[in-house]
Amino acid sequence: MDSERGILITRTDRIGDVVLSLPVIRTINRFYPDEPIHMMVSSYAYPIVENYPGLASVIRYEPDEGSNKVSRTKQLIQHIRDLRIKRALMLFYDADVLSIIKKAGIKERFGPLTKISGMFNYTAWRSQHRSKVDQHELEYNLALLDMIGIKDRFYDATLELPVAKNNKMLAFEILRREGFDNPSNGYIIIHPGCGGSALNWRYAYYAELASRLAETTGLPIVLTGMESENQILASIKQHIRGVVYNTAGKFSLKELIALISEAKLFIGPSTGPMHIAAATSVPVVSIFSPVKVQSVKRWGPYSKESIAIAPRVECPAKLKCIGSKCSYYNCMDTVSVDEVFEKARKIYDESIHQMGLGLSF
Repeated sequence: MDSERGILITRTDRIGDVVLSLPVIRTINRFYPDEPIHMMVSSYAYPIVENYPGLASVIRYEPDEGSNKVSRTKQLIQHIRDLRIKRALMLFYDADVLSIIKKAGIKERFGPLTKISGMFNYTAWRSQHRSKVDQHELEYNLALLDMIGIKDRFYDATLELPVAKNNKMLAFEILRREGFDNPSNGYIIIHPGCGGSALNWRYAYYAELASRLAETTGLPIVLTGMESENQILASIKQHIRGVVYNTAGKFSLKELIALISEAKLFIGPSTGPMHIAAATSVPVVSIFSPVKVQSVKRWGPYSKESIAIAPRVECPAKLKCIGSKCSYYNCMDTVSVDEVFEKARKIYDESIHQMGLGLSF
């Protein structure tokens, strides 16, 4: 029987979290080039790492499987057992996932200790108080690597997300079906939704910003979002002066990644697509909540070609906005369209010059 080898990385939460785990894969692959690296992610986030360089396999995790949960969990445990993996590194604590990798026979199990139960199922752990926001989420992920023998001088914090050419073709074909004849000529993406995970800017502000950018750059605006956000995007579209396309629910995640990667500029709040834009070298302007755990310091775009804007207040909230109880509420209104527009034009103009396309409009 073959000896156990390889490393399983788990990050089973949201899209942005998985994007910010990519440097962990790069670092492990460079430090242990002969070790097969596997990754477990949610089915929703699977396209992020489906063909990521350095991964031997990607394991889908379904946290809510209804009546089939028991049988599917058994199948998942057996699948992991068959891979004969030596070590597992959890970047995000999930009691069910930890139980699965333990039952699958992975003898060395590492991760952040956020619940007491972890003490009985990890073989070693690190105490991380991410709510203190001492560093960026990407850096918190990398800091766990010392448990598998990788010290900080070996970290590769480069955030890159390769995009397949055929997915770009699919994304452009969808745009053409929406009436956008020449997407290769360029467009600006505005992704106004954030799923309620953080405070957001007013939709009216996004509409006015889109109008100014369309008028001054001459580029069409592509509004992106989930199918459930279609009415919101339709309403925003009605108030935009210029060419605009509402693509709510039109793209799979794989196609959305490709669409974002070809944009000339991405604007939106703290959300997974914003991190995708940063990881595909698209200039980003993001509007952030000042709440500590939602802040730029922890969740800002990890890219040199980015600008993050937040209200200039001493927010008293640590975990979530306290609403009208706060003397600064609603502080998001203090982020003006003028400020975001000026910074968006600045980063857009700089990117145009870097590409050698001449002066800005």
